[in-house]
Amino acid sequence: MVPVTAGSLRWWREREVLRELVVDANDGIVAIAGVVEGVLGAGLGHRAAATAVLLAIIAGSISIGGSRYTEMAAESDARAALLEEERDQLLRSPEQELDELAAFYEEKGLAPDLARRVAVELSAADALAAHADEEHGIEVDEPPAPPLAFAIASGLVFVLGALLVVATVVLTPSEWRVPTTFFAVTIRLGLTSVVVARWGEVPLWRTIARNVAIGLTCMVVSFAVGTLVEA
Repeated sequence: MVPVTAGSLRWWREREVLRELVVDANDGIVAIAGVVEGVLGAGLGHRAAATAVLLAIIAGSISIGGSRYTEMAAESDARAALLEEERDQLLRSPEQELDELAAFYEEKGLAPDLARRVAVELSAADALAAHADEEHGIEVDEPPAPPLAFAIASGLVFVLGALLVVATVVLTPSEWRVPTTFFAVTIRLGLTSVVVARWGEVPLWRTIARNVAIGLTCMVVSFAVGTLVEA
């Protein structure tokens, strides 16, 4: 049996998990950039602006962490339910399940006799693992995703993305904050888009264009609304 800690560490090294965390950081950048541009457009005082940004960071991190927890917990529950159902079927009708497994291999192109032998050998080694992998795409030996840990990580990277925007505003003279935030957010979204594209094996420039366009749209709309509020 693979130790739980070792299995969890292996899970955290998966590129898909890291890619999802980068996406969550992007959400922090875009959401808080929108709030920042909105309060700048509205001309809020320092205390009101800081309060609005702080509350947006807190609410955003809890929201995205909660969403991730719900999503991962649902997947974990579904996985457990499928495995339990498969165990029950193997106990009640092992021969029928063996025929079903052999039929899967036949559909993949194996000759009937060979498919039967493969099904028998795999079932003898670990029938549950063979059926779970073939029927549901579940690796029994792989540890389930830790929902709470993933939720906390998602919330933290959201905060990290948000703080990059806040740092830009704090370190920039007041008269340059609006254009500087636009520029800095564009650069950061471009960099994180490279990571998302590489790890997700999706088109690079299309990913960059989409993420940057979303970020710029959020900031432009927020700034326009803030300006109208001030007016």
